[in-house]
Amino acid sequence: MTAIVGVLNSHGIAIAADSAVTVTGNKVKKVYNRSNKVFTLSKIHPVGIAIYSSADFMGIPLETIIKLYRKKLKDSSFNTVEEYKTDFLQFLKTQIAYVSPELKWDRFYTFCSESYIAIKDKIIGNLEGRAAELAALADAALDAAYDVQVSAEINAYSAIVNGLSKADYINTTLADFTAFYNDQLTTIVNFIQEEVQKKYPTLTLKQEHISGIQNVMFSLINVEFLFENHSGLVFFGFGEEEIYPSTAQVLVGTTITDILRARHYEAIKIIPGVHNSNILPFAQGDVTTTVLTGVDPNYKSEMKESIRSSFTSVGQELRILLNNPQLADTLDASLATVSDELIK
Repeated sequence: MTAIVGVLNSHGIAIAADSAVTVTGNKVKKVYNRSNKVFTLSKIHPVGIAIYSSADFMGIPLETIIKLYRKKLKDSSFNTVEEYKTDFLQFLKTQIAYVSPELKWDRFYTFCSESYIAIKDKIIGNLEGRAAELAALADAALDAAYDVQVSAEINAYSAIVNGLSKADYINTTLADFTAFYNDQLTTIVNFIQEEVQKKYPTLTLKQEHISGIQNVMFSLINVEFLFENHSGLVFFGFGEEEIYPSTAQVLVGTTITDILRARHYEAIKIIPGVHNSNILPFAQGDVTTTVLTGVDPNYKSEMKESIRSSFTSVGQELRILLNNPQLADTLDASLATVSDELIK
């Protein structure tokens, strides 16, 4: 994990990062303390970039991309740090042309792997739970039972994915998505089929099952949380028209249909009289937050939930005892106020 901290006020900004990098290979992890994570984005203008999490983008070292961008930028400049971020991401998208098709397909399989493996495991697991029942069925009834069970598991997993928070990362249709990844989606379906048939030789995925699996993979592309391998980019400094420093952060994930999955965060700026200074933790922010506030953020969150849950439980018990909805609502409001005060 990387720790990056920014300190900014109306006079300037300072960014610091640790130098540890983890290299994994042959089932062994080694940590080296000589990695550079903070770079100048321009040799002329006061703008920099810090990186964390993955140090490469689609197999290309980010340090190399930053140097290429700096060469392309030359003496050009932008009015704000946010505009530098936008321009850099546009440049990053042009680098996709240099990524081999094999690596793109590998990243796609990795992106989908947790979902299609989960579907496969759930199908097998639930069929195993019904082993005695299924053993007593004739061939036609067994085939129908298989179809119902497989459809149920695909639909259940689809509901989970569709219930996740969504973003507008990839603007494409299901038809275009399945056409672009036709061979890869066929490979995924065949993998599920082969793994299931190792235990249930007569089970065959029907077209409705295949379409359901494709829909699940399609639903993943705009899940807001970047669950895949991703890189964090922090842009900082002064734009040409900024008299105070600012930072702009973005998480860069994989590419789907050659379109980048990128999650943007609101720019942080100095506003005299409102935000005169700030200390910003990036990457492994829980450590910095603990140092600054004296409380681990996970512990803080757990305590809040525990207190609110306890007061909610009391309110529910009183509602049953009182049998007076109007009075119970009044008590609920009072208990919520008391719990908030206790948390403070």
